[in-house]
Parts: sequence; structure tokens; C-alpha cells
Amino acid sequence: MSNLGELETRLHQQALSVAVILNSQDKKCVFAESCTGGKMASAMTGVPGISKHFCGSVVSYREASKTAWLEISESDLHEHSAESTQTTATMAINVLRQTPESDFSVAITGHLGPNVDDEVDGKIFVVIARREPPPGEPESSIGVIIADHQLTGSDRRERQTEAACLALEDFEKAIS
Repeated sequence: MSNLGELETRLHQQALSVAVILNSQDKKCVFAESCTGGKMASAMTGVPGISKHFCGSVVSYREASKTAWLEISESDLHEHSAESTQTTATMAINVLRQTPESDFSVAITGHLGPNVDDEVDGKIFVVIARREPPPGEPESSIGVIIADHQLTGSDRRERQTEAACLALEDFEKAIS
């Protein structure tokens, strides 16, 4: 993959692209981040005027925080792990439910290493949730789009930035 500087430039450009789409659709989003540690939120808040479209981000790194803040059950964490499609989907759905003004949410979890098994090292999970129909209409349900990626970065900072880029790219595709 690219070096950290190139990834940070890519992340900034991705945040700008998402902001343009949100602005053109007059929509709002919220994030639930784990492995990115707030990098997605940081990228979005670097865009002037984004407060019209970005509601905020929950950074829930530890399992206890996922349980307390995002209502991920301990049994689900035990059954699926904190880094799984199931946990990520629940994060996306619950942060969207807790943010009534938001139209979309993006959640991300994953294994950045080191000291994890090779089969999960660098594996991330991204889930985009969308209100269907829009907020304010009766019987709103939530639809989800699920993605996973294998990171190629060589160190933790690169991997965090790469993960944030991939999640925002998935989000842009989902709302375009």
C-alpha cells in the first residue's frame, strides 16, 4: 500500500467526497468506530461546514464500551467476537437508532495487529446503515450494507488510516 502521507491525503480527499454527496442530498451521518480510533471522525471534521451533515462519532475500543455505549450484548461479543460482521452491524444499527437526526451510520471494527492470528491480522469489517424510509416517517426500518477488507499497511498508523479510507470509500459508494 501507500505510505502514511499518501494515505492521509487519500483520507482527506475521501472525506471531502463524502461531504459533497451528503451536502447534495441534504443528509446526515454518524459513525461508530473501533479500530480506527476516531480517524474517520477526524477526517470528516476537517471539512469546513461539515457540522450540517456530520452528527458525531462513538469511539468504542474496548468490549465494555461497546456494551455500555452501543448496547452490544456480552453474549454476542462472546459468540461472534468484537471484531466481526455481526458486532459491526449491531454497532451501526444502534448508533443510528441513538442519533435520530442521522440518515446514515458507518461502523468499523477489525484487527490491526500485532499479536493476532494470521487469519485475522489486518481484517476489518465495515457496515453502513440507512434509515428506510427517511427519519420522521412512520415505521422507519434500518437497512445495512456489509463489507470487509484485508489491510495491506505495514504498521498500526498506516493500517488505521487505510481502514478509515476504506470505510469512507464504502460509505461513498453506498450513498452515491
